[in-house]
Amino acid sequence: MTVILNGKASNTKPEEVIAVNGKRAIELPPVINGFAPTDITINGYDHTPLLPSCVLYLPLWHSKLSRPSPIYSIDKYRRLCSVYGALWRPDGRYFDGVNDRIASSDINFPASNAPRTIVFWTKNLEPTGVTDGAFFWRYGTVDQRKWCASYIAGGTTDVYFSGAADDFDTGINLDDDNWHQLIYTYDGTNARAYKDLVEGSGSPDPRAWTTVLSGTFTIGSNGVGEYLNIVMGEFSIYNQVLSSAERERIYRATKWRYQ
Repeated sequence: MTVILNGKASNTKPEEVIAVNGKRAIELPPVINGFAPTDITINGYDHTPLLPSCVLYLPLWHSKLSRPSPIYSIDKYRRLCSVYGALWRPDGRYFDGVNDRIASSDINFPASNAPRTIVFWTKNLEPTGVTDGAFFWRYGTVDQRKWCASYIAGGTTDVYFSGAADDFDTGINLDDDNWHQLIYTYDGTNARAYKDLVEGSGSPDPRAWTTVLSGTFTIGSNGVGEYLNIVMGEFSIYNQVLSSAERERIYRATKWRYQ
């Protein structure tokens, strides 16, 4: 990249930001090698370059999202999210399993049979089995369960992915209190789930989504009184099925934070 400052040409790498008199003069380019950089930098480098298909990114560990409420997603949509409890800590937000949640009515996420990928890092704080079935997240209409959601079944550590009137047993469980990345994809025909890049034994699961966008997006609850005792590090939604290379890149770029 060539930048003109005071009539002189100066070369800079694409990922650098030029400051003049202490003010940001040149923003990062919208796409670099197919990825759109975020405004989060660590040691001068982007923490997680976002794909253009990202419709929501909430790095709940970041100090920009440490305020009580509201907070805004760090993506091109800047979605307003209300925080109820869910205390901030350096590795994410703590959900007490009683009434903590993060919710937003500003949603324009993949619905019906549209392709999607959901990626999040979480730590289950009830590794011997949750008392009642409780939700990591969900969006869509609660009525007749026309939602896209993920939860742990009551009395177990078994992870389910819900997207219609029936549920997808992913074959994944969270029976320890370690950090794990969970990924769900849907290509219009099959749902798949991954834990730390390893596909669950329940994949693939054929189904027709009936997600209807008339509700709110919620983390930590299903929105009707069920809550999960977890820590959520970061959460993102994409309106495409991420390739194995894209999934691995995101995993490698974020894994270090949760070790």
